[in-house]
Amino acid sequence: YQLGKHIYFEQGLYYIFEPCSALVNYFLNSNKNDIVLDLCAAPGGKTSHLAIIKQDQGIIVSNEISRERALILSSNVERMGFGNVIVTNNSIDDFSKFENTFDKIILDAPCSGSGMFRKETKMKDDWTYEKVLSLSLVQKELIIKAYNLLKPGGKLIYSTCSFSYEEDEEVIDHLLSQTDAKVIPIENNNLFYQSESRLGIHLFPFLFPGEGHYMCLIEKPDQPYVIKQNK
Repeated sequence: YQLGKHIYFEQGLYYIFEPCSALVNYFLNSNKNDIVLDLCAAPGGKTSHLAIIKQDQGIIVSNEISRERALILSSNVERMGFGNVIVTNNSIDDFSKFENTFDKIILDAPCSGSGMFRKETKMKDDWTYEKVLSLSLVQKELIIKAYNLLKPGGKLIYSTCSFSYEEDEEVIDHLLSQTDAKVIPIENNNLFYQSESRLGIHLFPFLFPGEGHYMCLIEKPDQPYVIKQNK
C-alpha cells in the first residue's frame, strides 16, 4: 500500500518528507519555548517535524505566500493536530513590523530545484541558468529581510534544493557583506560535502541517503543590529 493513503496517515500519526529536510531542524536546534518563523513553509514538512520536536510548546508561525499552497499547508497542520502552529498567507514584507522578534527562522527559499532532478524529471525539464540567476536575486532579498526579523542572539537556517553556487554560497556571502551576520560552521560528516568557503554544507545523493540539498546556519550577534551601508 502507499503510505500517503494509509488510514494512519489520514489520522495524522505520521508525516512523509525528505530525510534531508529533517537535518534543517536538527541543526537549528530550537528549544520548546522558542518563537519560530518558517517563511516558505508549504507543504509543511519542516513545520510538522519542528512541531513534533517542540512537543506542542512555544509558537511556530508557518507562512506561505501562495494561497493555494497555504491551504495545503493548513490542511496538513490540521490533520496532524498541532496546537502550537499559526498558519499565515503573507508576503515577507508583511512581517516587517516584527523586526528582532523571532528566536529561530527557517528560510527554505524558492529555488531552481536542481537537487530534485533524480526524483522529479519535470524539475529538470523546467531548469535554466536564467532561472537560477533570477531566483538568486529573490533569495538575496529574502535572506536580508528574514535576518531583520531575527532576534539578536537568534539563529536562521537557510536551505535550498539547488546545487547552484548562485543560489547557495553566493546568497550567504551577500548576507554577510550586507549585515553583521555570522555563519555557524556545521560539523563535518562523511555524508556531507563542505566547500572550501565553509559557507554551509551540501547533501549529494551519492553521499547522503536523500535528494540534493544545501543548508547554512546563521547567527545574529547578541547586540544591537546595524545594517552596513553600500559604498
